[in-house]
Amino acid sequence: MEFQILKNPMSMLEVHLGKGETITAEAGALVFMKEDIEVNTNMRSGFFKSVKVSLLGSESFLANNYTATENGCVLGLTGPHVGDIVEIAIGSDGGYIVQSGSYIASTPQVDIDTKWQGLQREFLASSYSC
Repeated sequence: MEFQILKNPMSMLEVHLGKGETITAEAGALVFMKEDIEVNTNMRSGFFKSVKVSLLGSESFLANNYTATENGCVLGLTGPHVGDIVEIAIGSDGGYIVQSGSYIASTPQVDIDTKWQGLQREFLASSYSC
């Protein structure tokens, strides 16, 4: 899997998939798709977690998994807000707290969850961690 971020400041993520590779994306993030890509729409990691992320994190209840059925498949993805897209590398040493509504896509192994950040954080802005 390779990707590039195009067209700053109103970015689009272009993802190149080889046969059998999968990317998980927020529902509604797809701009275009080239070649034969299998699309599966699922709840995020179970019913209650999906409800929590949807209600508290302002993300979709569902996520789309895009799997290339041949080499040379390409997806174009973007977020709901105008602005730049940045890559965040997530390791086993911990996660990140990001603004609600900012998730676009990840490998299927990334766990998206909503966590309580305290009362002050609730009044300032909603956030979730990944």
